[in-house]
Parts: sequence; structure tokens; C-alpha cells
Amino acid sequence: MDSAASPLAAKTAMDTIQAVLPHYSNTHSYVHQSAKISTQALAWAHDTVLEFVGADPAVFTSIFTGAGTTAATNRVARGLRAARPEKDVVFVSSMEHHANDLPHRHPKVTLVHLPLSGTGAHAGTTDMAALEALCDEYKGRVNYLAVSAVSNVTGVSNPIAEICQLAHQHQILVLVDGAQCVTHMPTELDQWQPDFFAFSGHKAYTPCSPGVLVARKSVLQSLPEQDLGGGSVDTVGYFDYQLSSSYPEREQSGTPNIVGAIALASVLQELKTVGMDNVAAKESRK
Repeated sequence: MDSAASPLAAKTAMDTIQAVLPHYSNTHSYVHQSAKISTQALAWAHDTVLEFVGADPAVFTSIFTGAGTTAATNRVARGLRAARPEKDVVFVSSMEHHANDLPHRHPKVTLVHLPLSGTGAHAGTTDMAALEALCDEYKGRVNYLAVSAVSNVTGVSNPIAEICQLAHQHQILVLVDGAQCVTHMPTELDQWQPDFFAFSGHKAYTPCSPGVLVARKSVLQSLPEQDLGGGSVDTVGYFDYQLSSSYPEREQSGTPNIVGAIALASVLQELKTVGMDNVAAKESRK
């Protein structure tokens, strides 16, 4: 059950993959029955992700990405660097592992690691007093803050709602790494209010799964387009194109990992049936 890397595959995921493969087809088409099944099932997967993480679909969209949380994080870091070049500082908590640390390291970025409460083996959550002081010190320069909801190493949970509230008071966007959060505790993005939330399907008992980026639509609209291709555009001419006005289509070009996304959604649906409050309670027993 090594959720710090990849836990065992859930039977639900394996059964879903076997059920979907005979009907496999590309999406965005209704010209034959398999295309209809794939298109509708992928749309269901997007909706299921948002429901599972407690994200209002009027505010957030879910995007399936390549190499798990790492791909989602790189996408956000790249987009925000391009959209807000005048803000040259990025805050990263000191408990991050590679997926939410290395993507933020860039020659044009001043990276500031946020201190934790406690030291050494007794290190705990992000130090909120230190964060507030750093917000004042780098006032107007901070592009975004990257932080894990739950540490990949210690299991310590950060006060995400408080971090988001403080950051937003200073016009700082927030990216939350939720890879260790989604399968161990309830996730409530409508309450936490991050701008981006990323997690990996392979850490949610789903092999061959894409990563997931749940993003605030209003922020996505301010970012330059990325990974252009079929699916993300409404019209294409010889010299121009028109991006899709709908989400998640606008952010997903090419053929997505259709089967993996559907399998992931089936696991999330089963976890919801079990109840994440029940999961968290059982894991907390001593």
C-alpha cells in the first residue's frame, strides 16, 4: 500500500479497464456507437473528479494530464511564468517532493522555500507567521505559492484553507499538490479555495491513469494557450485559429488517456461510496 509512490491497483480500476476496452474509440465524435460511449464516459470522468474533490463545476474544471502530478505542476508553473512575468518570486513549502519542487526552479524565478513549524524530526506544517512575514517582505512580487495538502514523507497535513486565504489577500495564486490527500481524507476545494489542485491517478489505485489538474476557470483564461491541437479549438484557418470557449476542451488537445481517465473516475466513485470521512477515521485509529 505504498501510496508515497504507487499503491496496488484497485479491482474496480481493472474491471473498468476491461469493460471499456471492447468499446474503445476516440472522443469528440458521435458518428458510431463506440465513439458515443467514449465521449460520454470521458465527460462523466471529468464530472466525477470535480464532484469527488468538492469543486463547483461553474468555477473549476478538471483536466487530465500526462505524467501524473508532475505534468500538471509543470503546466501551471510554465503558464504562470508566461502570464505574470513581472512577478519573479515563487513560494514553495519546505515539505515538497520533486513533483512540486523541481517544476518551479527556473533561471528567471527567485524561489523562496517556506519554513515549517518545528525543526528536524519535529518539523510540522507550514509556518503561517513566517508565511505572512514573507508575503510582506516580497509584497507585489510573488506570482504563486506551491504547497502540499499532505506531506509525501511525514503525512503532516497543511492548513490549506488558511494558506489560500492569506495568499489571496496578497494577490498570490495557490497551487496545491493533492497527491497524498485525495485517497486519505475528504477534499473540499470549494472550502479551501485554491487556484490549482493537482493529483496523480497512479497514487489513487489506478494503473495506466493520467494525472489530474483541477483549475479555476477564471485563472485559466488569463494564461497563454498551451499544447495546441485538435480538441482545443473551435475553428482553424490557414493563418489563424479560434480556441474553444468551453472547458475542459480548451485545455485538452489531442487524444487523451481515455481508458485511464474513466478507470480513475470509477475508483473515485467507489471511494466516495465508502466515504472519505470513514477512510480518514480508520487511518487515524491507534
